[in-house]
Amino acid sequence: MRLSKGEYLYKKGDISNAMFIIRTGKVALFTNGEDPATELTRLGPGQLIGDLAFFTGVERTSDAKATMDTELLKVPYDTIRKQFESVPSWVQTMTKTLATQVQTYADEIKLLKDAEPGKAISRLAVARAWATMTFVPLQFGIHGANSVRIDWTTLRTYANLGFREVSEYVLKMAEILQSLHLCVIEVDRNGPTQLIFKDTQLLIHFLKYYIRAISKNSPELTKIEPIEYETLQVLANPKIKVIPIHRGLVEIDLRQFREFAEASGHSNVTATSVELLVNYGIEIQKISSENCVKLRYHQEEITNLAMFWKIIIAIQKLNRGKASSSAA
Repeated sequence: MRLSKGEYLYKKGDISNAMFIIRTGKVALFTNGEDPATELTRLGPGQLIGDLAFFTGVERTSDAKATMDTELLKVPYDTIRKQFESVPSWVQTMTKTLATQVQTYADEIKLLKDAEPGKAISRLAVARAWATMTFVPLQFGIHGANSVRIDWTTLRTYANLGFREVSEYVLKMAEILQSLHLCVIEVDRNGPTQLIFKDTQLLIHFLKYYIRAISKNSPELTKIEPIEYETLQVLANPKIKVIPIHRGLVEIDLRQFREFAEASGHSNVTATSVELLVNYGIEIQKISSENCVKLRYHQEEITNLAMFWKIIIAIQKLNRGKASSSAA
């Protein structure tokens, strides 16, 4: 089929009954109901349009319009369904699961309000990029003992089609993970080729945490004070000697905590700075007795949160750098 420049392939709310392969030309996806409409992504030769709805059964979620004279191959869902039924059942289940997860998180993210729409990479863009990094490697990547490998072309395609997010943002988030030694980005002279994620559970936990933080407009998304960040990192230090209590709960004598903080170069960390963490909803109990005061907390939660804060600070630093470049 052929589309002239400016002609619509479909509009939001249309029934989804086919996917399309672009042979020549380009098609842009737009939001509607806004003035002016916002371009979500632009697709070119060899790329698919409308494949996600095959698994989810949802109506079209955007407008698709040719930005130049375009030729497409229309593939009806009925045709695909017959071929899809011939593949192993585990492949069908895996693919449907990914599509459902993508749609669920995409819908959940759409409901969130972005308090910083003017930022270089907004909170919602971060959430969408992170969702892409979470589910696509888990479903389509090559799994190792403690890692998963995904080719960049697959990840980029789902960034554009699944979450309507520009792949540049996905790559920026991956670069942050690489700076924290949690991802390796393999490149050649043309750019990224493969990405290796070293802790897939961390991706899932951070995505859930970040979506919840946006919905609550949590203070750490705006600014994390240095002393509070430093205090959390001391609590999460794997060398700190804590006593296991029950189901992940640990405790440490406050005096020993102070000694460890000072010995590790964090002399500013005190009992007062620990109390400040309550402002972020972090639960740390102070247990007093005749002989001492002890700190009690969930070790895994504190360890995860310390890494989440590192990621958030890296995102904030990235945005400040982009803002400075724009101002210049």
